[in-house]
Amino acid sequence: MKITKKGTPASERVWVGACRSCNSEAEATESEMTHITFDQREGDSFSWERCPVCNTGGASGYGGMIFYPQKRR
Repeated sequence: MKITKKGTPASERVWVGACRSCNSEAEATESEMTHITFDQREGDSFSWERCPVCNTGGASGYGGMIFYPQKRR
């Protein structure tokens, strides 16, 4: 079999985020996201995560870094 185009498994999809407190930015894979939520109004997913720089964000991550799936180019 010859692979003509390699897709990206869901666990390896890249998400980008920014901290609302210290303005740090980060990239992570979907497998690293722990609080993925689907927003029906926006039609996309997001995830609040604790900021690894300033440690802002509660147990749910809310208030720390907010991540969105990286848009395909």
